[in-house]
Order: sequence, then structure tokens, then C-alpha cells
Amino acid sequence: MEKSKITKVQKMEMGIEIVKASDSPNKEIVLECLEHEIELLKKKSSKGGATKEMQEINEQLKQIVYNELVRVGEPITATDLLNGCQELQDFTYMEKGEEKIVTNQKVSSLLKKLIDEDKIVTKETIKKKTYFSLVED
Repeated sequence: MEKSKITKVQKMEMGIEIVKASDSPNKEIVLECLEHEIELLKKKSSKGGATKEMQEINEQLKQIVYNELVRVGEPITATDLLNGCQELQDFTYMEKGEEKIVTNQKVSSLLKKLIDEDKIVTKETIKKKTYFSLVED
């Protein structure tokens, strides 16, 4: 028989039911505390990880970066890639309620993902500058 995992929120909710059924004089204080903890846990879980929407945006951006690497056809820095690609410069997206633009850091992160996940991009450091290019067949 497989045990199902009980989350902290579920445990807190069980605690609330137990406290409600008790005759403790401090019942209201304990209930308030447990409800507050549940609120905090739910707020924390809603912040976690990249959302599906953000993952889709990153996939779009990775495709733009890849297409630009194909167009350029030679090793290029993340900064030069961003400065030379109007589509990346014009791209805006919403993250945590704020409108964002594509930055050098974002381009570097996307290039790293292309290196790690897809193995279609390579990086080479020359005189403290990192250049990215497509893997040659």
C-alpha cells in the first residue's frame, strides 16, 4: 500500500479542525496562528519556480537567439548579439506584474540554456570575452 504525502497546508488544516473541536481557552489564538501559517505557505508556493508562461517566453527567446546565431554565422558575444538583433531589442514580456525588456544577462542565460539543454551552441573565451556560436556538424 502506497502512502500519499500530506502537505504542510493539509497538516495545518487538520490542526485547525482539531483545535475547533477542543474546549481550550486559547483556541482563537491558535486558530489565528494556524490560519496565518497557511496563508504564508500558500503565498510562498505561488511565488516558486518559473511559470509555464515564463517557460514559453524563454522558448520564444531561445528561438530568436538561435535564429540570430544562424544569421550571424560566426562567434559573437551576448552583448553584440543583443545589439545586433532588433527583434530581441524590441521584445518585451511581463514577469511578476512588471514589463521587462531583454537584457545582456537574459541573453547570456538563454545561451547557457541552449548550451546545456540542446547542445547546439558552444562557448569559447578569448581574452576574457565569451563568444557563442553554433556547433558545427
